[in-house]
Amino acid sequence: MEIAEKRQIREAIVSRTIGDRPLISYREFRNSPVPAGVKGYLAAAQLQAMNRMSGATAAGPAETTSGALVRKALLASLVADKQFSREEFIGEIGNAVEFLAGYLVTPQRSLLDMVFVKQSEVPVAAFLSALSLATEYRYLPVLLAEWIRRRNTPRVALEEVRRVLRSMDRRVVEKHTEEELVLLARPLFEFASFGEEGGTLRAPAADLRLFYEEKGLGRFWQGISAADGTGNRLIEFAFLKNPQQVAPSSVGPVADSPAVAEGDQKVEHGHHSSEQDRNHSGGNAQTSQPIRSSSPSLPDLSSMISSEERDLFVKRLFEHDGAFYSAIISSLNGISTWKEAALYLSQFYQTNDLDPFADHVVEFTDAIHRRYVHEGVS
Repeated sequence: MEIAEKRQIREAIVSRTIGDRPLISYREFRNSPVPAGVKGYLAAAQLQAMNRMSGATAAGPAETTSGALVRKALLASLVADKQFSREEFIGEIGNAVEFLAGYLVTPQRSLLDMVFVKQSEVPVAAFLSALSLATEYRYLPVLLAEWIRRRNTPRVALEEVRRVLRSMDRRVVEKHTEEELVLLARPLFEFASFGEEGGTLRAPAADLRLFYEEKGLGRFWQGISAADGTGNRLIEFAFLKNPQQVAPSSVGPVADSPAVAEGDQKVEHGHHSSEQDRNHSGGNAQTSQPIRSSSPSLPDLSSMISSEERDLFVKRLFEHDGAFYSAIISSLNGISTWKEAALYLSQFYQTNDLDPFADHVVEFTDAIHRRYVHEGVS
């Protein structure tokens, strides 16, 4: 993305938020019509800053312990009350735009560059702290954090994470239709188009080419861009047909997969081919494979939540983002008590601006609670 394009986005965000005023509250900014990735980045950056001020570090592999979740919920409530000076706010917006201009185009490379900063390995706490800034393509950071939790080691290596990222994106590519793969680029389109008159969806052709090539979809990109040289026409058509869909419907598990440790080999463990998916799901290639629970004594949430409930939750709570839903369910599967699960849900609701007493949110909470009542676990 060119410097002039990033400046245009930054100026449009400032104009629609703080304008010419000297102060703006985080609550006001959160309710402003700006790209979701910018909001997520700013919230995560403030949580990081408060962590540093409090002398705390990000919880490592034990992220789901009650103490870590309580601390995160408390810090999130402090962020909600924050007031930004004009200089501080514009600086934070500049940082967010700069990060997103890279991450939305090449998420794998940007995550690795941000986390490792020319190091071959980093502490898990530093990895998770940096990962929190990536709030678009949400299945990536959520599943990476879950993979870290399952490893339960103090440090993480660059090449290991690179292999895991490739494995995750390979699963997305293998399990979804061409139209769903087109829709993968929606966050990039919405970010690049912010501030455009008339709300036109557009993205630089060079950025789109890099986005698809990173996922091993160079030929796919050549096909969708052949009509007009940019791919914008076909992608905009797909968006118009699917105004709410923002991500493919499912992502398989990444933990404990032999293919993850074998680099560029094809992912086969725990995953069917696209044709097998259709055979097992009555022709629907979007049906996800169950995500294994890391709490063997408890049932897998994927098997406890009906397909009708899942579709409702994905639509109402996850903004039609099935991959994000699957990642959250995977994380909850690893929690062994209702007390910790309730704290995790509270954090999730607060982070995603969900009213815990809204009908569909209560239904989701009840669905998760059934898992622990079923086994008599408190």
